[in-house]
Amino acid sequence: MPASVNVSMSKRVLCTIDTCGPGGAETIFLQLLKRLDREVYSPHVVMNGKGWLYDEVVKLGLQPEIVRMGGSFNVSYLLRIVRIIKRNKIDLIHSHLFGSNLYCSIAGFLQRIPVISTFHGTVDSNPNGRMIPLKFGFINSGSKYIVFVSNYLKNYYFKHTTVSRKK
Repeated sequence: MPASVNVSMSKRVLCTIDTCGPGGAETIFLQLLKRLDREVYSPHVVMNGKGWLYDEVVKLGLQPEIVRMGGSFNVSYLLRIVRIIKRNKIDLIHSHLFGSNLYCSIAGFLQRIPVISTFHGTVDSNPNGRMIPLKFGFINSGSKYIVFVSNYLKNYYFKHTTVSRKK
């Protein structure tokens, strides 16, 4: 079957991450993109800026879209993610790190698109942090699956946050 037919039949996946690396989360993000079966998935990458990870993603033949997240809750960022989802007819969202997990969970919920939220560390998840229960409420509601890169991390989140154990 010609590649153009495969691409049109593939699931369009939005891949997002908060940072530009290099680091552990960024390396995993890159490895997932490298190993993504392009006959099944057509990735659209959104990043917070240029840097090491951006350059590495470009080497894979992808053109990441830069969308600046900013500090506290950024409605403009959320609306841009929703527009990207609509414009690219996204079928699945795979987000990495807390900020992307939060925004993509809300966007996925609004657009009725499944979200896989991946946590790589405990940064931004301080149980005494600002509106953490509300943020995890959004992540729990909008994520179809929640992934932790280690059992230690999973146990930490189960102990210190309201993250869903079912997902």
